[in-house]
Amino acid sequence: MTCSTPTTVATTVPNTLAPVEGNPAVGTLTCGSSGSGNTALGAHTLGQASREQHWNFTLTSPFTAISVDGCDATFDIYLRVYNADMTRQIAFRDDGGCGAGGSGFTSRIEGLVLAAGTYNIVVEGYGNNFGLYRSEERRVG
Repeated sequence: MTCSTPTTVATTVPNTLAPVEGNPAVGTLTCGSSGSGNTALGAHTLGQASREQHWNFTLTSPFTAISVDGCDATFDIYLRVYNADMTRQIAFRDDGGCGAGGSGFTSRIEGLVLAAGTYNIVVEGYGNNFGLYRSEERRVG
């Protein structure tokens, strides 16, 4: 499914669905939805020293531009996009992209063009930071 324009939050995954310690997988994001969580409840499997949480999403149309938004985070957030089997990092963002409303430590990956397929968003803290977040994946085109 492809959204023709960026959308706001359509569905929010409650914090109660956050994984138990040691399992960073949280769930699936669909077009126009967002997920929330607490990275303190995740696990450290890659990247920064902090614990992280993973969200997956699938694109059915080739050459789809996406944005990954972590601008509502309450901590120094670090965003990554990986391929389906988590073996190749495709994009990352630390500190920036949120505009005038951002704290300086929040992040957004904007305009990333991807082929059809399944991908993973990794939400983690910079260094050992952790906290609450809402991450949104939007599609254009």
